[in-house]
Amino acid sequence: MTLDRYVARLIGLSILPMLLLAVWLGVWLIRDIQDDASTRAHGIAEQVATIVDREVESYAVTLKAVMVSAVDKDIDWRDLELQAHSFHRAFDTPVLVVDDRLSTRLYTGFPAQPGASLPPLSETLRETVQRALQTSEPVVGNLSAALQPGDATFGIAVNMGSVDTTRLAAAAPVKARSIRDALEKAWMPEDWSVSVLDEQGTVVAHRGPDRGDASAAAGANAIAQPAGDSGFDTVIERVEHRIGLTTAPWTVVLGVPSSQPRALLAWAGMGLALSILFTTAVSAYAGRGVGRRLRRELKTLESANPDSTAAEPRIDEVRTLHRRLLAMEAERSRVEADRRTVETALRTRLEHTAVELRLSQTRLRGVFDSVSDAIITTDETQTIVMANPAAARMLRCPLPDLLGTSLDRFIPEHHREHHRVQMRKFGATAARSVAMSHRPGVTGLRADGTEFPVEAAISCLDVNGQRLFNVILRDITDREMAQEVLRASKATLDAALASMSDAVSIADASGRLIEINGAFVRFHRYPDQASVPRDAAEYSKLVDFCLADGQPTPLHMWPTARALRGETGSSVEYTLRRKDTGESWVGSYSFAPILGPDGHITGAVATARDVTELYRVRAELVASQASLRRLLTAQDTVQETERKRIARELHDELQQILAAIRLDASSAAAELVSHPQGVPELLSKIEEMATSAIVSTRRIVNDLRPQMLEDLGLVPALEALAMRFSQRTHIACQVQARGRFQSDGEVPAALSTCLYRVTQEALNNVTKHAEAGLVVVQLGEDHEGSIVLSVTDDGVGLVPKDRRKPDSYGLLGVDERVRALGGRVLVDSRPGAGTTVQVVLPSK
Repeated sequence: MTLDRYVARLIGLSILPMLLLAVWLGVWLIRDIQDDASTRAHGIAEQVATIVDREVESYAVTLKAVMVSAVDKDIDWRDLELQAHSFHRAFDTPVLVVDDRLSTRLYTGFPAQPGASLPPLSETLRETVQRALQTSEPVVGNLSAALQPGDATFGIAVNMGSVDTTRLAAAAPVKARSIRDALEKAWMPEDWSVSVLDEQGTVVAHRGPDRGDASAAAGANAIAQPAGDSGFDTVIERVEHRIGLTTAPWTVVLGVPSSQPRALLAWAGMGLALSILFTTAVSAYAGRGVGRRLRRELKTLESANPDSTAAEPRIDEVRTLHRRLLAMEAERSRVEADRRTVETALRTRLEHTAVELRLSQTRLRGVFDSVSDAIITTDETQTIVMANPAAARMLRCPLPDLLGTSLDRFIPEHHREHHRVQMRKFGATAARSVAMSHRPGVTGLRADGTEFPVEAAISCLDVNGQRLFNVILRDITDREMAQEVLRASKATLDAALASMSDAVSIADASGRLIEINGAFVRFHRYPDQASVPRDAAEYSKLVDFCLADGQPTPLHMWPTARALRGETGSSVEYTLRRKDTGESWVGSYSFAPILGPDGHITGAVATARDVTELYRVRAELVASQASLRRLLTAQDTVQETERKRIARELHDELQQILAAIRLDASSAAAELVSHPQGVPELLSKIEEMATSAIVSTRRIVNDLRPQMLEDLGLVPALEALAMRFSQRTHIACQVQARGRFQSDGEVPAALSTCLYRVTQEALNNVTKHAEAGLVVVQLGEDHEGSIVLSVTDDGVGLVPKDRRKPDSYGLLGVDERVRALGGRVLVDSRPGAGTTVQVVLPSK
């Protein structure tokens, strides 16, 4: 191998490490510049995303906290409107409450006055509300057309839950300029640009140099076209960095001018290329010329002191190489200085981020300490690692004593094992949160040993490889007590309603029945409460309401409708009729409105009483009074006739006999002096006439009060009456006594007289109307011990109209006589089948 070739190879081997070092430095420099630019841009993009996230989250979380808190099992629209106004005042953002049919139930913050018609929901806001009704988390929608002049909006909607069967959602159209204002808070070089895009790629907000598609107008009166339609301006090309948001399905696009990294890369590449070219030229030159120079130098060294040239090389190639090394060292020093500059900038940025992080932690701590619910954080061993002041107050334990304490201390002993099992299951599942709810029997234990009902929510998160559990507790003792009072009040109301004999109904402001009692069900002829319609329109399909004249009553004149208009009524009578059965009855209604604390009508109460039987009894009483008046009139007539008859009999018979006895007595006195022999004959005539007078007197007395009743009893008196009836009318008459009356059972005088007179009147009617051949009088007792008398004939019978003849007083007198003693009269007769008059009297 020649010296030239050896020197060339030696030079080549010497230059090779420097070439590799130059290439490595160039690659490292390019990558470092790229990584630094990318890291810087990505950090700024994440900062912008965090700011936008925080801005959107503040709207979403506040909307959910404000609107959902106003809805429990029921809804208070007034409270909901106040909450909406508070949100509007805080964020200058309108609020709408929309149901699952996308109908607006409540709105506030719009230019229109309450009650005025709103513009229809935009398509994007409708989609946002529909998505919110399907989830429990807030939903952020896309940019939509402006609801108010001067700005475009994007929708935020939260699920408010269900009231009755209607699902509700609260929606807030937030102005896009709030996002633009949030972008202004982010630090960013002046020639950089940032855009926030929604799901459809529409620009929500933009900051920095204008884009070529004029979409910097986003957030103005019209929606900008999607960002993908055109790129950044063509004068300065830009490199995009995209970061997705966590709260909204949006994207943050950061535009960095590509001229900055490109200039650095071009400069580094040019330096690397020049270095390689220069090194290659030196190598080529050294391969041919260095050998000759070395030979000359060697020849010089052969005769010279080697040490004389040791201080400074005299070979140009070596000197050039030395200078190149010095230049490379200077270049390395400059690169190192640049690296230190980048590190300083990065350190400054990290310090700024740390300040923001501390600020966020301060805000979080403020929220954490101000929450009224107890918040406790435990590790996997259920040891409390963090708690807020509300937890210390709820558990009645100082906050320092809570930290480091096992959670079991605040769980009742009989629930601890179950709690451990449930926590292990929860930690093993993929679920990361359980919403707040209350299950019966779930209680907490205070430090003083008292138990209290709680409502709990739990979530799980992993921090630096350690699993933590966040528990939110709410003391519902007051709520439980209020519910217990409500249940007691409801039970008292139910008991009061159940104990009332009148039909009671309570309606709400819309006229729908919310409370009824059992008497209401019976009054309206329903089998049970489940079959009673609660709406007046449905009720009118089954029952007709009529006025006293029989005309149907319209719905607005029904008792409940009148009460809801503020009317009050008492004993208002309606005639009701069931359309399915045709049954009708008369109801007496009383009704009044129910007034709220503000004086507005919140409902109505109505009571009803079935007065159909009262009407019937009243009609019978009127008829009875008319009959009684006729009876009294007839009784006066009968008494007067009887008096005339007795007077006539006394005058025509008894008085004549007594007058004759007086004359014969006078004659006997005169004959006693002059003709004593004629006195016995006169005395005999006087005795005959006295006997006749006694018989006549006894007959008159028997007509007034049968002496046989007092002497022999009821049964013999009836038999004597039957015998005289048969002798007088030639109609066969039989008396049949049963039970204790077969042995002449004793009957009170008032009852025996009544039974005797009833038999007497029945036999008189047989004589007048029956045309009978046989009459049977039966006297006995029923199974209750009451006296039963029946008079049955085989005559022509009665027709119904004969029983109430205006000039007929026989049966009427019998009925009055029997009813006066607490009995009843039954008449059974059919034309051609005879007649039975039955009297039932209590034995005492």
